[in-house]
This record gives sequence, structure tokens and C-alpha cells, in this order.
Amino acid sequence: MPALNIAVLDQDTLISQDYRFDFPHRLTLHAATAPADIAAHLQGADIAVTNKVSIRAEHMATNPQLKMIAVAATGYDHVDVQAAKERGIAVCNIRGYGNESVAEHAFMLMI
Repeated sequence: MPALNIAVLDQDTLISQDYRFDFPHRLTLHAATAPADIAAHLQGADIAVTNKVSIRAEHMATNPQLKMIAVAATGYDHVDVQAAKERGIAVCNIRGYGNESVAEHAFMLMI
């Protein structure tokens, strides 16, 4: 299996932790991605990881190699899901993305 290219578009918005993948890959971490840089940061990526960066139809069109958009957030409102579906790009949430922060928030609400 050839290595998949993974681009994290907004690493600085995520908690610092190691990424663990059980398949061959090359990981590129972008601290932040300005709207004008989205297509360039996706260049060559098979998988995009985003928290707050919007991925729209035009970004997918200029990156036909994209196979998956993994969202490190709740919901998909900043991803053009219809455009992804039309291009056969899977869109999913990252499992366990906010386990600690959700529990911390629940305890703070109780206080």
C-alpha cells in the first residue's frame, strides 16, 4: 500500500497530541490555513484534517486526489458535503476528538 498524504489544516486549534495511524502515511501539519491558502495546503493530500478551516467545492476541484475530509469538530457545516459526495470524497468526524473537553465542560456546567 502506498503512503497516504495527510494534511492537517489548522493544527494550532487542536489540543497537542500525537497522531497515530496504522497505515503508511506522510503527515503535514499546518499551524493555520488562511482562506487564500486552502487549495495550496491541500495540494497532494489524500486526506485533509480540519477543525475550523472551510473546505468548499472549489478546493476539492483543484485537488482531485482528495479521498477523505476528517473533521475534528462537531458537524460538517464548514465542508461542502454535496460537492464531496459528487466527487466520491468521504467526509467524517474524528472519533474521540473532544472527549476530555466535553467532560470538562459538563463538570463546569454542574459547578
